[in-house]
Amino acid sequence: MKEIERNNNLIGLSREQVIELLGKPVETYSYDDKVYMYNAGNIYKGLIFGHHNFWTTKQNYVLYISFEETDIVKSIKIQEIP
Repeated sequence: MKEIERNNNLIGLSREQVIELLGKPVETYSYDDKVYMYNAGNIYKGLIFGHHNFWTTKQNYVLYISFEETDIVKSIKIQEIP
């Protein structure tokens, strides 16, 4: 997901092409633009020793994809969510 954001690989694709590549979005929002939300994964930080977790925190990330009125990808953003 980070590579997608860094390279802007989705900019200019149609809504149908995004769904073909990433599947159905987890959520769809309509503000000024239509926005699709995808789960971008989790990162665990801390010490894991065998079956024991010490000081482990979980960071969740989402990918937001904004579309123009013509259903073409305008922008993408990965964000940590609490």
